[in-house]
Amino acid sequence: MSYIIFFVTQAMRSEVNLVSKDYYQQELDYQNHIEVMNRTAAQNQEVSVAAPAGTNQVILHIPAAAGEKISGTISFFRPSDGSQDFEVPVNLNESQNQILNTEKLAKGLWRVKISYNRGNQNYYNETRITLK
Repeated sequence: MSYIIFFVTQAMRSEVNLVSKDYYQQELDYQNHIEVMNRTAAQNQEVSVAAPAGTNQVILHIPAAAGEKISGTISFFRPSDGSQDFEVPVNLNESQNQILNTEKLAKGLWRVKISYNRGNQNYYNETRITLK
């Protein structure tokens, strides 16, 4: 009986944090992210990310109308080692491509997360690539 009483008192004294302190703001941010993902899925033009073998390059293409300004960030996320994660700004050339050098990056799986703004609308794309 004393064993049960001991565990009940310990359970009553321990603090339980099931949600974060700013859970409401996190929920709003997540809802905004869902809306951005839905807007991205509804557009007919798809972002392409390619890592051709042997080139030490990642080629990113974001379709846009001529003269349309695109800004944003490209995040490289390494699931096996968070210390290798990094971010670069979107800087497309005249053919709407961005070429990134991967010579110093570790080989293997990467997630490329692209958050960009086109025509005062936010879009998001996430792609997995494997560097060889």
